[in-house]
Amino acid sequence: MNVHSKDSINIQNLKGKSSEFESYVKLVNKERKVPCVRLDDWIRENCITKIDLLKIDTQGHEPYVLEGAGHHLERIKVIVTELMLYDLYSKSLSFSDIEYFLTPAGFKLFDISHISKNPMNGRTDWVDVIYVNKNL
Repeated sequence: MNVHSKDSINIQNLKGKSSEFESYVKLVNKERKVPCVRLDDWIRENCITKIDLLKIDTQGHEPYVLEGAGHHLERIKVIVTELMLYDLYSKSLSFSDIEYFLTPAGFKLFDISHISKNPMNGRTDWVDVIYVNKNL
């Protein structure tokens, strides 16, 4: 998490409370090692021929997942993903960050299914979006 976020209510409430802030940072920013496999490798190893729905929620790393799908992206019917638009995490996204991969594969925006507003300032923090592959 971005501990310098200007839009996080938790972080703003802890300003000036150094010991509480340090405890919060240690709580939310623990390094975790997790096994990782590229999506195209997983698809190939599991003999997947088509994917009806792919849900991606990787806190700003969605473009890496899409890139990892490789040429298999063209065989996915629907992708639901989250776009973090504010600075809570170290990575935030724009529509163009994911459409860079989705548009050439035949995807079009179908819906913005959820919009989360920041109660501090009213801006949009994140959205859930649905893309449909028009070629399938």
